[in-house]
Amino acid sequence: LAMGTLLALSSCSQKASQLAPDFSAADMTVNSEISSVKTAIACLPEESALMAAHRGVSENWDLPENSASGLQRLINENYLVAEIDVASTKDGTLFLFHDGVWEDTSTGQGPVAASMAADLDKILLKSRKGTLASERPLTLDDALGLAKDKLYLEIDFKSSASETEVIQAIKEKEMDDQVILIAYTSEQAAKLQALAPNMVLSAPGQEEGRGLNPENTLLWMGRDIASVNNPTDTLGHIGMVGRASETVKPGPLRKGKLLVTDFPDEFPPILGLTDEKLETYKSCLAAGEPRES
Repeated sequence: LAMGTLLALSSCSQKASQLAPDFSAADMTVNSEISSVKTAIACLPEESALMAAHRGVSENWDLPENSASGLQRLINENYLVAEIDVASTKDGTLFLFHDGVWEDTSTGQGPVAASMAADLDKILLKSRKGTLASERPLTLDDALGLAKDKLYLEIDFKSSASETEVIQAIKEKEMDDQVILIAYTSEQAAKLQALAPNMVLSAPGQEEGRGLNPENTLLWMGRDIASVNNPTDTLGHIGMVGRASETVKPGPLRKGKLLVTDFPDEFPPILGLTDEKLETYKSCLAAGEPRES
């Protein structure tokens, strides 16, 4: 797969504040609506990438992962992408949680998939460091409401969650083009494309040419493809394949990139987006199409 020029990462040891121009979600809007995630990626200048917060938080913040406080801090600090994990209770309530059991990151006990919706009101979240928070597991509906027009979401489906129901919840919030759906296998990618043909997918890197729509497909290229500072900082490198719509100027979407990190606060929201490139990026966003509601 020709991924184009890899990121220029030599300056990443600098503080994020030194690298980040004056840019926020407000700059992603066209006609008062946030640009689609496809446009946001297509418009990225060369040697730049959106930074996605793994599990919706930075490990440096000592906040619970997949939590309202983590997502709100990302929004407050002008980050643009959060990777989140969606699970389900036994009786069908969708909520954000990564692990298969409650113990490590909450006051809950036992298998997450065996819990009922009423149990969520009895559980408090913890950070990975063990710090107890005064917040409950975040429902998907509340997470979508918090992120709408403010934050792009990369959605990881836990085995307990129905992909059909998650996609329906996204559609009900009219956030079809504000999300990226993660697939780990060819079969899952095909299923997600059939359920949500207009949503952007993240599929395994070898999936190019296997029947997926290239205009809506990101290819996961594996861990540490673009190492930042040390191999554990960057979890993976995704590149878009195919071409944007005629209204988007940069051409091949594979020029756009997205990096997932456990430490988003150590990097600017868009890595490599210098002050000189900022106005070009804004102009491209304005020339592209806004979100379709």
